[in-house]
Amino acid sequence: MQITEGKKEEIGISMPDGLSILDIVKVEVHDQSGTKWKVKWPSSKMLELEVHNEKLHESEESNTERLCKVSGYTAAGKYHIYTHWNPRPKNKSSTKGRFFHFNNQNEYQAKLRDILDVQQPKILACELDEIV
Repeated sequence: MQITEGKKEEIGISMPDGLSILDIVKVEVHDQSGTKWKVKWPSSKMLELEVHNEKLHESEESNTERLCKVSGYTAAGKYHIYTHWNPRPKNKSSTKGRFFHFNNQNEYQAKLRDILDVQQPKILACELDEIV
């Protein structure tokens, strides 16, 4: 790879077996003459936040007419909810989805409760056609 001076270039990193990206604390590039170039690299705390993800909720409810799945997780310091359901009753092979993201756990919990306690039962009863 050739990079001209003053030009920024994105270079992918392939991780050797047994090494995690969280183990990397410093990155530098060496040119043919042996000159080292520092690479901007996030702190270990920021990197851990960026790569951490965890499933917080997983549920599926269905009846003869409808199917509704709800997934909640945290990734990169934010909270996410993904819902999908079949928009046409009795046709469970075609689904529609909606993605929500939140900056804090309280907003996430409030929306999750609304979906599970109010909207999901209405979807299953064919009283609602979309989760909002």
